[in-house]
Amino acid sequence: MQSLKINIFFKVATVFLIAFMLFFLCMDKRINVYDEGIVLTAAMRVHAGDFPHRDFYINYGPAEFYVLSWLFDVFGQHVIVERLFDLTVRAGIVAAIYTLLIQHCRKLIVAVISIISALWLAAISMHGYPVYPALLLAIVATAIMAKAANTGTSNWYPLAAGLLTALTAYFRYDIGFLLFASHLVSILLINLFFKDDSRIRADQIIRNICLYILASAIPVLMLLGFYWINGAIASFAHDIIFFPALYYAKFRGLPFPDLLSVESGVVYFPVFLVLVVIAAFSVKTIQYGEKAHRHTSLPDGTYRHECVNFLIFFTVLVVFFYSKGIVRIGPVQMQLALIPALMVLAVILELGIRNQNWLGWISIILIVHTSGSALTYGLVKMFVKWHDRIVVKELYRAYGRVTSAPAISSRYSAFLAGSRMVFSEFTLEPDRNAAIDFIKKHTAPHERIYIGLNRHDKVFVNDVASYFQAQRMPVTKWHHFDPGLQNTAKVQAEIVSDLEKSKLQYVWLEPTWDDVMEPNESAKSSGVYLLDIYIRDHYRLQQTFGRITIWKRIAEQTETEKRESL
Repeated sequence: MQSLKINIFFKVATVFLIAFMLFFLCMDKRINVYDEGIVLTAAMRVHAGDFPHRDFYINYGPAEFYVLSWLFDVFGQHVIVERLFDLTVRAGIVAAIYTLLIQHCRKLIVAVISIISALWLAAISMHGYPVYPALLLAIVATAIMAKAANTGTSNWYPLAAGLLTALTAYFRYDIGFLLFASHLVSILLINLFFKDDSRIRADQIIRNICLYILASAIPVLMLLGFYWINGAIASFAHDIIFFPALYYAKFRGLPFPDLLSVESGVVYFPVFLVLVVIAAFSVKTIQYGEKAHRHTSLPDGTYRHECVNFLIFFTVLVVFFYSKGIVRIGPVQMQLALIPALMVLAVILELGIRNQNWLGWISIILIVHTSGSALTYGLVKMFVKWHDRIVVKELYRAYGRVTSAPAISSRYSAFLAGSRMVFSEFTLEPDRNAAIDFIKKHTAPHERIYIGLNRHDKVFVNDVASYFQAQRMPVTKWHHFDPGLQNTAKVQAEIVSDLEKSKLQYVWLEPTWDDVMEPNESAKSSGVYLLDIYIRDHYRLQQTFGRITIWKRIAEQTETEKRESL
């Protein structure tokens, strides 16, 4: 038994390391100025003592910011620290998929699904995105709850699943809530499906639900209490409940892609899969309850029971996670549902092969479709990245620069030096780097800056990463832009007040996203120009870097100068 556990551990560790190396080599060295910048700058603000929601607007949970803040304490405030954390989480997702599926499926199926999952995770960059740690925790929590639905399990299973659900909410509030709801629905469905099964007892189901709710609720209530004590509860309600409910779909919504597009493979696949699972249950291809033993060639009734629990929990999870992405539809948003859907696909393929029925053929078709989409989308992304700064290309360049060295030892030393540069340098576009250098040269480390847009009546996104790269704190709570927020009179008035109180010396403006026209309300002007007028009246152009302009505050006259001018 001990040798078996060691063998499994080494297999999982090998999968983790292979996935980590794949993600590392496919990593783009350019920083995403918005999504990644949000995480980096929020972590920097937390590290400096700012409190989420109270001191800065944010629509994610606080966990990743505090984790990165602690890592910054140990390793310094560098992008590579955030990237390695992100790659570790992604590799952990692949390892979790392998570990869970190997209990239900043959090795070939596990290998294929693990590879497809890794391809999708590698193709979609979005480094630092809190969705990934939330997804990892959700997968593990759901697997534990599926185990808890079996007979004779310990009370620790629902408790552990509840704690992981709460921790998921710490990374992404919305994902934690959807995970919680999906688990309760899954328990109710199992109770419905197994109502004639003598192995399922009502007291066990009630016990599991109570323990799960208790373990989920206590950490969440502690977090809300922490917010209340620190005066952040009202801002939390605005950032997470009221503003998204009223404006997210209106300003960020996107239509579904064409069925023949590259993105359709990930956008529509979970829908097809859920329909297949529902059909399989409806026509009793997948049986449940004690009658299943008379309608299957599987000798192991426990295996069948566990597979059905697994399918119910993860299929319901796919449905709830899919609902999260249908407003702003796309591969990035649908990854949350795609990965659990691939796990469901693996199990129904295994059941189809064992029973030699139509499930096997349908599953094979879906696997071919999904793997083809993953490869196509991945190759397209890789082709785009190949023209940018992907790690494997940078290593290839470093090797090319040292091949002319006469001695092998010289080549080796030069390549190691070049490799260290590849691993440590993460950058933005040249104009942004030049603007950042200017800000660092003309401001002290304790001084704050403002990075905005040429026009604040129309907002799509803004550059949030340059705060972190410049290592300068934002002057305002509203440094992270969302349409429907910074283009309103209320928020612009607060930003103007922040600029005026601090007598901020430098303002960074750019028109990079002025021409972005998505098919939603973000493409329209709000007609609010308070901030633009204030900047025009109180600042003058100091320096230009491509499309980026740096504006310096106009020196105010002293009382003596005012009298002399009169």
